[in-house]
Amino acid sequence: MVTLSPAPPANTQPVNARSAGAVRLVAIAKDEGAYLAQWIFHHLHFGFDEIEVLINQTSDSSVPLLQALGETEGVHWRCVDHLLSANDKLPFQKLAYADAYARATQDGCSHVAFLDIDELWTPTDFSSPIQSFLSRDAAEVLLTPWVVPAKDPVLFGTAFEGELHLYRNRHVKSISRCGLELTDMGVHAVAGPKIKLTMIDGQQPLAWDGQRIDWPQPEGQLGAAFVLHRMWRSPLEYVSSLAQGLRQAQRHGQTTESLKINRKGYGKAAPTEDPIIFKPPSSLTRSYLADYAEFVHSHQLTGLIQENQRFVIERCSRAIRLLQLRQMSEPKLVSTLLHRLGEPYILEQPDAWLARCLERDTP
Repeated sequence: MVTLSPAPPANTQPVNARSAGAVRLVAIAKDEGAYLAQWIFHHLHFGFDEIEVLINQTSDSSVPLLQALGETEGVHWRCVDHLLSANDKLPFQKLAYADAYARATQDGCSHVAFLDIDELWTPTDFSSPIQSFLSRDAAEVLLTPWVVPAKDPVLFGTAFEGELHLYRNRHVKSISRCGLELTDMGVHAVAGPKIKLTMIDGQQPLAWDGQRIDWPQPEGQLGAAFVLHRMWRSPLEYVSSLAQGLRQAQRHGQTTESLKINRKGYGKAAPTEDPIIFKPPSSLTRSYLADYAEFVHSHQLTGLIQENQRFVIERCSRAIRLLQLRQMSEPKLVSTLLHRLGEPYILEQPDAWLARCLERDTP
């Protein structure tokens, strides 16, 4: 077990007075510029006070987009590439999270949450801000469970334009009070000797193993909030994401020509249970989408978003070339990665497959 450096004492003067009492959201982002505007807007919309993006080996236009947002929206970024070569027992992601948690505590934030850019913390009523869940005295670490969409096929689509068909998942993400005594900076939740863990709606977690829970709600029901995990997005975006590689490989110097091999294919396999249909009131979704359009317009983000989308499309071609090469030595792995996508067609006629994706949004 790795013991983290103790947090500053509670009476330490915050370095950033603006952050005092703020709820900060942190994410590591590698070539995520096509999705940053949506992700940042979504969490500002639901009450997060500050956003910190940790840029990791990025070659798209993420940084110009973040610079366009600036500090007017409480958005900050920093490069964390130096942590990839740090001589530390912690994996890169945990090391980056531990550093961000310590800074949030030092800055005087009240709580900090960690999500990936394909994860959207969302209240089930589609209106309650994050602060409304943090008023309980016992709210040291709040666990919010994942849900996974049955399909997410629209190329570069927003998440809430229509009804969602969701499947519950036992993995969670957490929101933690700052200044806790920690023994592990878990990817899914922090750990410590005296930390109180509760679900986002105040219930006690069931069968908690450090990453997963059994849902306290009956099958077919959502709790007070969920983390929408957009694991696949559209087929083109899914294939493109395979060329991002794994952070473990990055830390050991394999920064190019590596595949993300921990995927089991596109979309959800034939389910045994019916999906949960999530459709917020149309008035709320109309307001949400209108506010997002204004967010993009007011910060002049359209050109940068389109530039980053082109990067994703070009990376898809590179991913297909990597898959073609890998098929020679590991055909079973490639078949798994492309499961439910039509493996022979993608690899044998990539230009035609890409053209269909771009014309119709779905192959």
